[in-house]
Amino acid sequence: MQKKGKRIGIAIGAVNAVLLIVFGVIYLNIYILGRDNIAESAKNAWDGGVYKYGQVSLFLAPENGLDLMGAYSLKQDIEGKLKDASVSNKIKGTDGAPDRTVEGRLWIDCGYGEAEVTVNGIKGSCDVIAGGTYNDFFIFHPEKLLSGSYYTPESINTDTVVIDKQCSWQLFGGIDTAGMTVTISGREYRVAAVVDCPFEGDAFAAYGSKPRIYMPYEALCNIVPGTLMTAYEICIPNVVKDFPKTVMTEVNGAPEKKSAVVDQTGRFDIVTLFKGFGEISQSAIVDTSLAYPWYENKIRTAEIKAKILAGFGVYLLIIPLISTVYGLFCLVKALGAGARYIKNKAENAYQKKISEAYYKKRGHIEN
Repeated sequence: MQKKGKRIGIAIGAVNAVLLIVFGVIYLNIYILGRDNIAESAKNAWDGGVYKYGQVSLFLAPENGLDLMGAYSLKQDIEGKLKDASVSNKIKGTDGAPDRTVEGRLWIDCGYGEAEVTVNGIKGSCDVIAGGTYNDFFIFHPEKLLSGSYYTPESINTDTVVIDKQCSWQLFGGIDTAGMTVTISGREYRVAAVVDCPFEGDAFAAYGSKPRIYMPYEALCNIVPGTLMTAYEICIPNVVKDFPKTVMTEVNGAPEKKSAVVDQTGRFDIVTLFKGFGEISQSAIVDTSLAYPWYENKIRTAEIKAKILAGFGVYLLIIPLISTVYGLFCLVKALGAGARYIKNKAENAYQKKISEAYYKKRGHIEN
């Protein structure tokens, strides 16, 4: 009977070990999905110092998109919310500590809208999807640089573009083409950088088969008048739980079915993914006319995979958890039995010692 119990214990231990290994593999895959589909690049770049930051995106239906005035108006509304919450560059010291100042800008934002254009180079031309970028777009979405460097709001030149690898090959026959010139609608633009692009998998499905370029939003509007931004994103101090998402929700003036506010902060955290596991079926239902940009579709695809893995992985831990609880129960029980045994032995030894002392004193100790 003892041998049978030992065999059962070994079998249960082996099952638990296998389940924990499988969970480890699943968690590793979730980590890789999060690493390859970073949703909070701006937060990671802006975090630290006095404030912790949160990153939130607003996605809009094309008919509810933003022009420059619309984006500026949202920015002013957000500034007002920060002021109402007493969030500023000046931080009051506590317990006699001196006041501190947040160096540089307190928060950043970006926008994105796209249109189709034809680009010409020295070796040919190609039809591309042109993304019009507003403010710090490349802090929020830093694609892998192959040559050159991104343009920034400080160094912005409306005659500057960033092209992807596919576009660079078609226009110039190579990828080391930063500094060269392309022509769009009869106007010349300098290539500031060449970025990588996917050629397979889910990322390619989200990206599409057409080459892509990025240019300042104003420049795109000069080529395709009336282009609107369908994405607006912010990275602001997260002074209380869900503060950035609350701010974006309050300043968003688009109807509920024409917009979506997405909190990018901690999007691939295991707890967040498990909570979203039960909502996967709802994500298959599309009842809005939202225009998600390719980078958001890429992240959403990876997120659904990660949610499935997280849900499955957490359920794998049920048996090891039950085994651990049962093991602790048995350990406590064994410790209790051991304690009682030691107590009884001690009491018996004490009683024996008292008895020996009693009979010795009276000369009646038996040999």
